[in-house]
Amino acid sequence: MYTQEFIDICRLKLEKGIQKFDLELGIVSHIENNAYHLVAVQDPSNTFSANDTFPLGDTYCREVINRAASVAIPKENEDRDIKNHPLYTGMPLEAYISSPILYQGRIWGTINFSSRQGRAAFTQDDIYFNERLAADIASSLYAAEKITGKKNYE
Repeated sequence: MYTQEFIDICRLKLEKGIQKFDLELGIVSHIENNAYHLVAVQDPSNTFSANDTFPLGDTYCREVINRAASVAIPKENEDRDIKNHPLYTGMPLEAYISSPILYQGRIWGTINFSSRQGRAAFTQDDIYFNERLAADIASSLYAAEKITGKKNYE
């Protein structure tokens, strides 16, 4: 569905995020028709793989879509607790940061990082860093469209 070049770009962005945030799981997703498709995954537990698909409502990234903005938990100066999320009982995450990938004027997907282990609160600089990763992926989508004439880098 996606070219190897695009997958490689996504993997590179995931590696950078995992190093920056010191979290174990990284995902680039494509969201379409309320389905959450995994495009690229860095997961040492092998729980998730590229090409897995889930209902969007069953993911933490639904919050990014609902807010149309980045989500970081824990976030500095915020007392919101991820344990209040309805998905916490099935997949208890203690740290989560996700940003929308904006393409053609809409949210194409997300880039997110998470862990079952706690960490210090995410800073505004962390959020900006993740948003830059998302923007880089969006730029790759636009560049591919310009070169191939195909939408969504498919």
